[in-house]
Amino acid sequence: METLRLYNTLFFNSYITVIILAVLLIMQSFSSVAQIEYFVEINESTGDFTIINDIPNVNFIQTGPVNTSFDENAGHYIFKGTNFDETEYLYSIDAISGDIVYNPSYPVFANALDNLAAFQMDRNNSILYGLHWNNADQTEYFVTVDRINGTFNIISELPGVNFVALLPDYKAFNEDLNYFTFGGTDANSNNFIYTVDASTGTIIASPPFPTLDNLDNIQSLQYDRVNQTYYALYWDNSEQTEYLISFDPINATFNILYPIPGVQYISSLPNYTSFNESEGHYIFRGGTQEQLLFSVNVNTGAVVYNPIFPVLNNPMDNVIELMYDNIGNKLYGLHWSNTVQPQIAAADDEFTVQGECLAFTISVIDNDELQNADEIAITITNNPDNGTATVDESTNEILIMIDDINMVLPVFTYEICVENGFCDEAEISFMELACPSPEPPLEIMGEVLQGQILELNIDASQIPSEIVTTSFDGSLTVINDSIIHYQSATDFIGTDSWISQEIFVSECCGTWPTGGISIFIEVLNDTSLVSISTTEINQFEIGPNPFLNEIEIKNIIESDYKIQLYDLIGRLVAESNSEFKLTNLDHLLPAIYLLKIEIGDDTYFKKLVKQ
Repeated sequence: METLRLYNTLFFNSYITVIILAVLLIMQSFSSVAQIEYFVEINESTGDFTIINDIPNVNFIQTGPVNTSFDENAGHYIFKGTNFDETEYLYSIDAISGDIVYNPSYPVFANALDNLAAFQMDRNNSILYGLHWNNADQTEYFVTVDRINGTFNIISELPGVNFVALLPDYKAFNEDLNYFTFGGTDANSNNFIYTVDASTGTIIASPPFPTLDNLDNIQSLQYDRVNQTYYALYWDNSEQTEYLISFDPINATFNILYPIPGVQYISSLPNYTSFNESEGHYIFRGGTQEQLLFSVNVNTGAVVYNPIFPVLNNPMDNVIELMYDNIGNKLYGLHWSNTVQPQIAAADDEFTVQGECLAFTISVIDNDELQNADEIAITITNNPDNGTATVDESTNEILIMIDDINMVLPVFTYEICVENGFCDEAEISFMELACPSPEPPLEIMGEVLQGQILELNIDASQIPSEIVTTSFDGSLTVINDSIIHYQSATDFIGTDSWISQEIFVSECCGTWPTGGISIFIEVLNDTSLVSISTTEINQFEIGPNPFLNEIEIKNIIESDYKIQLYDLIGRLVAESNSEFKLTNLDHLLPAIYLLKIEIGDDTYFKKLVKQ
């Protein structure tokens, strides 16, 4: 236990800060064989963590706490990281999405002993402060840090400060008084607690650090804006007890508040200490044999939570640099995973609802993305009215049934998680696509004497190739692309009508007619078979009507004749000019056909029905 405590009583010379940081990098040097750095949310009560997003190209984290902070107003987690090409960057991560908001290059100093460290955020004004050691000047400077551009601005020199205690977290920021507090030593190696007025950069207090017995220590300073109090941890080696204390940095005095049972060591490197102001919880990692995440109520001294933390499958993995967001009320950190993790990208999807199609089977994952996942879980996180969603665990598909297309269409949310804790959430929404409305046919109207031919000027392209026809007693013949002939039946007087429309079939919307033509003919007088020639003609007989396989024409005495059979859209389906009949008609579909007889200059039409 003593070995674990020794470093806690030491202050560190700014000259050797580079050496310290090198050691810190080694602590994170899992990255030499590791794979991915993740931004995570930590459950204070259970110690579990949930991956929010990966942070591309980060290979090292400079732990400390030296260069990590949190901007609660912007919701940005700030840390210093090193890329795989060993370039240093100052990262700002959006705490909601885990996306990188800013990552400017970190300042590069000509002198290797120069540094920029000890970040503290003024949480009320979103100003990031820090300390800059200039080795050439042998001077420590109080600075502001521009996390957008990666630059810093010197506010003032800090006279008398020769060393800065980067470990174990002797720094805090008091937003109520605008005070920046840190531990350091002077040129004579005397230990002090320095408090700087952040507005002016003036040191307003620098009392000697409390004199402690050997192996006793004070560490992990935290400022609580609710109680306007500094809190810290005090180890009394003679009592073998860890205490929660209040600390006065102006006078360097402290008051013991409560003993914390079950603590034999404190993990202050890398940073595991933070403060939950809404609950009054001082958070730190420590324990005996196991590593526990303690939450101690500063008002009662009660240990509210102390789960095992972190629970990791690979000894090379870690969860470090804890920062509490007191606006969002969430605890965040960085998780290094030495194992390549499957990347699950849940994307929002929108689907079309039409007609009677209200059931959907939706695949929300790409199996190629899960090649390294042993387990995957899909959870419906929002099951709204007017629909239900269930997960088929055997196929990882989401099955959705919408109740009523006429109600507000539902929006479902789901979450995909894999065994390493990486999760992503997305929405499934729907929009209505109306079924097509029936398109009325083109209307044609006319009148004709019974038995006469009426010429209709119609664009023949209006007649569909595949039609469902409601036909009348007369007959139509397509003469060419712009002319159709109508002839009434021999025994019909009145209004004759004929509709030809294409029928569309849809799985979701059923069937509906569209386009085509609609013809209404008023037949005015009675006649039987009519010739369009004014010449007197011989009488002949046509039959049978209806026909099956053959049509016979009798009483044709002329030798110059032609017999042709058309369907109702004008296609020639049979003809003869050597016999008084048409044969082999059994292949024709049951329908109405128009028989055309040409004898010399005369032309006759007759409507026939195929059974």
